[in-house]
Amino acid sequence: MMARCVWLLTLAAAGADLVSWERAGNTVRLRLSDGAAELEWISPSTYRLRRCQERDCRGKSWANESVEFTVTNQGLDLSLESKYLAVRIRKAGLLFQVGTHNGKSLIREVADSERTTPADERFYGLGARIAPSLDLRGSTIESTQPLLISSAGYGQYFIAPRGGVTFDLAKTAPGRVRITATAPVVESFLYYGPSPKEVLEEHLRITGSISPVRREHVEILTADQLPSNATRLPVVAAAGWASLEHTIRMLAHVSFSGVLTPVLDMAAYDDGPGPAARAAQLGAIMPYLTDARAKLPRPPGLAAARRVWAPYLITYLEEARERGLPVIHPLALQYPSDPEAARHSDVFMLGDEVLVAPIYTASNRRSVYLPMGTWTDLLTNRTYPGRRTIDIEAAEESLPVLVKNGSILPLVGRTPGSAAGPPAGLLELHYFPRLAAEFFLHEPDNGLTAQYHASPAGDYVRLESESKVARVCEWVVHHVGPPREVSSGDRRFPEAADRAKLAPGAWYYDRARRNLHILVDTPANSDIIINISLQDGSL
Repeated sequence: MMARCVWLLTLAAAGADLVSWERAGNTVRLRLSDGAAELEWISPSTYRLRRCQERDCRGKSWANESVEFTVTNQGLDLSLESKYLAVRIRKAGLLFQVGTHNGKSLIREVADSERTTPADERFYGLGARIAPSLDLRGSTIESTQPLLISSAGYGQYFIAPRGGVTFDLAKTAPGRVRITATAPVVESFLYYGPSPKEVLEEHLRITGSISPVRREHVEILTADQLPSNATRLPVVAAAGWASLEHTIRMLAHVSFSGVLTPVLDMAAYDDGPGPAARAAQLGAIMPYLTDARAKLPRPPGLAAARRVWAPYLITYLEEARERGLPVIHPLALQYPSDPEAARHSDVFMLGDEVLVAPIYTASNRRSVYLPMGTWTDLLTNRTYPGRRTIDIEAAEESLPVLVKNGSILPLVGRTPGSAAGPPAGLLELHYFPRLAAEFFLHEPDNGLTAQYHASPAGDYVRLESESKVARVCEWVVHHVGPPREVSSGDRRFPEAADRAKLAPGAWYYDRARRNLHILVDTPANSDIIINISLQDGSL
């Protein structure tokens, strides 16, 4: 968290004036000319504002820690400051201001529930929708899922009264935002990020953690097997390809709205082999998957495909539980400084490493916007530079997935040379240089975290496995030339003639794809380091 204070906005109190105030622990109670309010610090980055028509406005306390802050009476204003946040309240009209400590005005409230907004500010969240753009600016939305995240570095969450909260996001008046809720009591929370991910981490203080992660969560579940935190997407009226497109766009919008673990129900795609097959590919990487069909067969290979992604999905389900971050990251969540990312709700990140570009038309082709970085198509091993739009093609049984340079992607693999399904102990660790990478793998059976690291230096690559369970790991180093030597400590690994003959303690080089495969035993609680010396200029 940056040591930076920002004036941030809360919901105005409908023209009331501040008459007096008192401090009690983390709370400042405000007596108004029309009712009362209280502001409670929940953390140095988050506070709650409760506004009531009655004189006593005391509500549930959300604070679990004592927060240091100051209150200063400045004549016309009341100033409250914590380590990261500062709130200035104009006594006449109870207007809240937004600005920096050096006096630069960022946002200021100018009337009842109305504030100015810079032309480049973008807004996200507020529940399920199918809009092509993630940015909600220029729209009016009545939401019962009222988490609003701003590109300016803050978020607001309302405990929605009956009927929800209405957000006019510079639609009625350019440069103005108006947030209204008609109710005797209105309660809101303000989170300072400054990034959207940090906003969502603060939001977890209010919503609480999701259910503990279990290995069986990556299976195809029945309705009664879904954990309590699983969130079903709204039913859409469209059918066929349109239904699938709406689902994909909803996934991005709801993930910006605090939905951590959405559910895909395969029963929604019985209306044609094309949409059903493409939905099945999407289902392979969804946080939760269910199938409410009573008699129709499931798409072949779907359960096996989910098991391949199980280590990765389980790790990000655990991150959702611990940090409050959604498993599905909309592009603008992962790349908040990229304005182009806000324009695309039909592509998203799965975790931090993987970009998913589902196909939702009868064509097997689509265009995809790639953010900054270098991206590898996991199926073809072809690389693409970022900050541009590309065209990709994928067969009906394939989901377009691209992995960012500087990532380790853990997948369940098959024993080399075997046609059998994925063994429980074999873990493929796909590393995409040239940047260093690490991955912290959650082990749901014991609650521990395995660590995997990879770092290049000139013509050398260092791989490290800190395993918490006994398993065989197959490192797959992408986009490198043939090695001069592969070793671990004093042990030099031999080369295998082909991948089918690869055994633990040996390596195989795939010249066609320029991938290096290394198979290694990793005992429980071991730290195995592999050093790779590459031929000159081959990295």
